[in-house]
Amino acid sequence: QRLTDKILAAFTHSYAVDEIELATELWAALELAERVSERENSRRVPNQALRLAQYWIKLVDAKRRYHDAMSIAGGSIAGGREGEADQALQEMKAAYQAWQVQFDEE
Repeated sequence: QRLTDKILAAFTHSYAVDEIELATELWAALELAERVSERENSRRVPNQALRLAQYWIKLVDAKRRYHDAMSIAGGSIAGGREGEADQALQEMKAAYQAWQVQFDEE
């Protein structure tokens, strides 16, 4: 479990800083580590780390959409495309809450 936790931490960081090639390699390592862990420890819920990584991707992608919308709106929700920025903010909040629930269950 510690190995998958370390790979998950590296994956979340690399994805958050937009190092997609590295994140892709870490995703493959995470899949492999999860398969090994599942064989060796039947008490662990399979694919926990992968599930957390998927929620992290949703959160980071929502955050990027929000920042993009804010840039388009001139840095203000009251800017020209306020509906888009507000929707992106709501999506980011929902993604964070979903990620937090999964993380707390871990």
